[in-house]
Amino acid sequence: MRDFFNARHERVRDNQSFIPLLLWITLWFGAIIMIGFTFLINVSEFRVHLFMTACVAALIAALFVLIAELNHPFTGLSSAGATRAWLNTITDLSH
Repeated sequence: MRDFFNARHERVRDNQSFIPLLLWITLWFGAIIMIGFTFLINVSEFRVHLFMTACVAALIAALFVLIAELNHPFTGLSSAGATRAWLNTITDLSH
């Protein structure tokens, strides 16, 4: 039983890791440069150019969200909180 709780404690502790500020700054700088480069591409129709830039920006935003979610695997919608099944398991294991 103690191993069970120790393993959970280690998972919670591991969740407190974070992405360093320098890496976030590098990611944002790269994203700004990447979006800036889309304006250097010569496209004759403005709407096509706008769509292309929006697609690049959306992809970068999706990757940032993915990085943030994967950085905290035990929080948010996918967290392993105190649900009814969890509480029932704890009760069953303690008897």
